[in-house]
Amino acid sequence: MEPEKIYVVDTSVTAKLFVVENYREQAKQVYAKAIKKEITLIAPELTCYELNSFLTQANMPLDEVKEYLLFFDKQIQKGIITIV
Repeated sequence: MEPEKIYVVDTSVTAKLFVVENYREQAKQVYAKAIKKEITLIAPELTCYELNSFLTQANMPLDEVKEYLLFFDKQIQKGIITIV
């Protein structure tokens, strides 16, 4: 049996899902693998706060910030990423 693949992602990886930055496609691929249960993602507890700060500082409209944070929360609720 193959060992479970666990990846620790920080806010810089998660933020790439919402803004156009270098390595965005790679970040999306990591999350796609987690959605397919090919890998397990964990993130530090501060990720939610840091993501809020990052998106706000990116001068996004608050409606978009809220939408992205709700999306991230749904990923947590679905077990796609685990906050530790």
